[in-house]
Amino acid sequence: IDKKAKDFNASNNIDVNLNAKDTFFKLAEKYELIKNYNNGQYENTYNISVDILHKVVVARQAIKGIAYKQYETVYLANNVKKETAFEIQHNSSDMEGISWEVAPLRYYPYNEVGSAFIGYMGKISSNTEEYARMGYDVNKELIGKDRLEKVLENNRELNIQLRGEPGVKYVKVDKFGKVIEETARRDAIPGDTVITTIDMKLQKVAEEAFDRMTKDIRDGVYSTREKYPNANRGALVVLDANTGEILALVSRPGFDPNLFAETGGIKDPETYNKLFLPDLNDPFGTIPLPLFNYATQGTAPPGSIFKMLIAAAALEENKTTPI
Repeated sequence: IDKKAKDFNASNNIDVNLNAKDTFFKLAEKYELIKNYNNGQYENTYNISVDILHKVVVARQAIKGIAYKQYETVYLANNVKKETAFEIQHNSSDMEGISWEVAPLRYYPYNEVGSAFIGYMGKISSNTEEYARMGYDVNKELIGKDRLEKVLENNRELNIQLRGEPGVKYVKVDKFGKVIEETARRDAIPGDTVITTIDMKLQKVAEEAFDRMTKDIRDGVYSTREKYPNANRGALVVLDANTGEILALVSRPGFDPNLFAETGGIKDPETYNKLFLPDLNDPFGTIPLPLFNYATQGTAPPGSIFKMLIAAAALEENKTTPI
């Protein structure tokens, strides 16, 4: 249990030596959602599932965190259905202090394709004061955590800002926090549009070709003696020979940036472990890491460039065909 976890427990008057699971249930007991918790056993006060229990505990912690800043908003759910939003609006008179709003959501139409250079979004977990000075809402905004998303998040050197500027609305509220009048508004400013040298059609072809090749290696297609089951990672970079521009950049295995777009985290524990936690029973590193960029961070030597000259000469002399 690290110091941060112990400090969290201490601030909530909970045994600092408890693990994450016991800490969660102790918080639930503190908020009177369960009773008599002891070693995994408890009485369910409201007969709700563990999933709902988790959401309520998180919400209560969020409310506690801004107890002295009542003007700030606590976000209980993201990406809710339209029907849910309309239901809240319809019953707003009976749900004092609860409202909904439309917020931007990053969307990656090609899913996993291009993850090697796109990167992903995440919560602001460090340098919070610096981000706050730049106008970020550190409690809810997401920032680029890797690759282009990170480099171009707020790049003063290149004068590029993917974030843009959020809009502001000034309102009057009653004693229950219900908006009764809008006094002023400042519209949001979209982030910059960035055009890269990547050819997405070529990128997709390169990824598909790389996946087929590694599968064939695993299946022993290129060997008459054995298969290579650990051929599950690698990199491929396509350059413009005249300019040096990168036309395609592949790192395998890849990941879908949309997994992070909603909350900046991974909901599914199995997916989280696959992306972030290397297998401790894998001392030789045979299990690939999807978030590791093998194209830009890998240390494996490149293939022989002389073979390319031989292949080009064979094509030039019609000794072979492209396929």
